[in-house]
Amino acid sequence: MIMAMDPHFFIFISCLTSYTLAQAIKQIVGKKEDMSFKSFFTKRGGILSSHSAAMISALTSVYIVEKVSTSFLVILLFSLIVYSDRISLDEKDGKRIHSFKELFIGGILGMIITLIYYFIYLV
Repeated sequence: MIMAMDPHFFIFISCLTSYTLAQAIKQIVGKKEDMSFKSFFTKRGGILSSHSAAMISALTSVYIVEKVSTSFLVILLFSLIVYSDRISLDEKDGKRIHSFKELFIGGILGMIITLIYYFIYLV
């Protein structure tokens, strides 16, 4: 039997798992010559956005636990800021850090991880 999870721990663990899994996918799929421990936390761009995965996971999990609340609205605001920052041009080379597709894929990953935790531990 699977034990129930505290709803607030559910928010934390789903965000952490989403970010970590997104970074792991970028490491596995990305350039093989850059497989250092440091690049696991600092790798930019790639097949998906780990920032997006974490923010959409936070947004989804807070909505599941609290519905539309002050916390949800604050996370929604921060999600929009993160999306805006990730899609803006990098001043060093004039390229985008992430494309809309990478943000979308990261967001889908975050939502899927959150829903998996929800159906396993909270339902």
